[in-house]
Amino acid sequence: MNKLHSEQRGVALIIVVFVMALVALIAAGIGKQQNLFVKKSINQFTQLQGTELTISAEAFARQVLYKDWEDDKKDNKFIDHMTEFWAEYAASFPMELGLIEVQVDDLQGRFNLNSLVDSKGKADAEQVKRLKRLLDSLGIVSVSVEKLVDWVDADVESYEYKGAEDEAYLIYDTPYRTANGLVGHVSELMLIEGMTAEDYVLLAPHISVLPPNAKAVNVNTCSKEVLMSLHENITAESAETIIEKRLENPFATIEDLYQLPEMAAIKLKNVSVNTKYFAVSIRVTIQDRITRLVSNLYRADDGKLRVISRDFGQKNIITKKQVLL
Repeated sequence: MNKLHSEQRGVALIIVVFVMALVALIAAGIGKQQNLFVKKSINQFTQLQGTELTISAEAFARQVLYKDWEDDKKDNKFIDHMTEFWAEYAASFPMELGLIEVQVDDLQGRFNLNSLVDSKGKADAEQVKRLKRLLDSLGIVSVSVEKLVDWVDADVESYEYKGAEDEAYLIYDTPYRTANGLVGHVSELMLIEGMTAEDYVLLAPHISVLPPNAKAVNVNTCSKEVLMSLHENITAESAETIIEKRLENPFATIEDLYQLPEMAAIKLKNVSVNTKYFAVSIRVTIQDRITRLVSNLYRADDGKLRVISRDFGQKNIITKKQVLL
């Protein structure tokens, strides 16, 4: 009987140990799940906080651009140039938990890819020439302007002999077709036959994606290469001189530009001294987590601004010298 009781006590002890081990495992599992839940909640909150702060920074940039318009209206000179605060610097806002950085760029200081076609989706000969000169000034030979035209135009016929329509892309391992419509993002350039990563990096800072009727280039803000693309007689040397002159005295009118010796006998189409389209780049850092936003804005004739698009996926977006605010 004592032997039986001893065996029963041994079995009971084993059961108790097993139950305690099981309880410990369950408790550990619950603790781990709870810890993951807390971390997930913190990450979601931080991400939401970062997103809300980027939208707030976008609103700040809109106010800066509206104030710029008000100042121009007061002076009766609607001009945008590289010595204005928004164009020259990026703003930096320190916070208790991190940092907000904001940069504004002029999108009309770049060549608008969508201006390659007219309202009917046909190639615009003058804009095609401009883009070809831009590619030449950058030394880009991996891709032809004809292939870029075929990507945007509405038809399915190759634009001259250097073009590329569907048949050039359908033979790829992962086939696709040409857009045959307006470009939605500059990164679409990487889909064009022949485009290399190196040439994309060269070209992207000089290109924008705007409505097709936004053909006017701001001569106060465009790069040397874009200046050279405006006319075949604008050389690298004359473009550099124009940039030096506009830094001293921004052009208040296109006629001011024509007064320069470098512009003798040169008349330009689709140029301006002010801007309606801007890119606002925002980077928010909170506890080592980074949220980025690039918003494209349109400023109407009455100064009011509206958002055209928002992109949360870009990197390396803050490039200017920063000023602490």
